[in-house]
Amino acid sequence: MLDKKQLDCDKIMKIIGFDPGSTATGYGILQEERGEIKALDYGILDIKSKNSLEKLLELSIKLQILIKKHKPDKAGIE
Repeated sequence: MLDKKQLDCDKIMKIIGFDPGSTATGYGILQEERGEIKALDYGILDIKSKNSLEKLLELSIKLQILIKKHKPDKAGIE
């Protein structure tokens, strides 16, 4: 029978990281499985809106799309 530590070692973990800016936000999605880390996706979310409130709304929508697509287990922000 497997113990909890062995089960945790077999878990696949996805992590999303953000580097926010006022006109663009960088992101990266990593996956760790059995000690191996690989990049699944990365890029820049360009923010086209000019007013601050609209920028936040646009960023929020783009982040929600990324999170729904990749379903990360953890997140980090620079």
